[in-house]
Amino acid sequence: MIYILEKGRKVMEDMHIHLKKGVTDISIMREYIEKCKKCNIKRVLFLDHGNRESKKHIPVLNDYNVVKQFLENIKNVREEYPEIEINAGIESDFSYDEEFAKKELDLINNFEFDLVIGSVHGMGKADYKDYLQANIDMLNTYPINIIGHLKLRKEYEAYKDLIEQIVKLAAKKGVKFDLNTSDRSRWSLQQLEYMLELFDFYGVEYTVGSDAHCVEEIAYGIYIYKAR
Repeated sequence: MIYILEKGRKVMEDMHIHLKKGVTDISIMREYIEKCKKCNIKRVLFLDHGNRESKKHIPVLNDYNVVKQFLENIKNVREEYPEIEINAGIESDFSYDEEFAKKELDLINNFEFDLVIGSVHGMGKADYKDYLQANIDMLNTYPINIIGHLKLRKEYEAYKDLIEQIVKLAAKKGVKFDLNTSDRSRWSLQQLEYMLELFDFYGVEYTVGSDAHCVEEIAYGIYIYKAR
């Protein structure tokens, strides 16, 4: 598990867990919580995607009735499991399409999510500079709490100025970073050390999450980071 040192207090967390059908099925949500208990996790962020920019991906939290049921179920399980800090969230796709962005911002602004993760998806083959600029534009236009799984490609060292700009802007806006431990997004040790140094310099906080898309993936890839 991972130990986050916060003001002298160690907290074990998984702050990026997708519920899928569990957003409306409270029995599935309970299964997720029981797995968190087995992993000795004390703080979680349950969420799923809102509208999806990619047509091949299925949105989950894009219907008002679904979101209402999700938040009601979260309220109920909080009462059942007071020993775990359970947060309700949404992972929002960033898009330059105005109509898409409006729909997503309506979701964010009309519901009281505890935390909103903003993520740039679908730019895997795009120029890396464009991908990093999209994260900057997301910070300037989306009311998010956490930047989701910022990708550090093998050529990231040539773009440190833009990466530092992202961290500096996040600090200004009070936005945290998602230290994502999934195989799709986990940073190398060198990349992790580089980003932690930037976080320290600019006073940026971070969360740690497995990006689990099923109950078996909860806490996947989460290692012990010793306080430096």
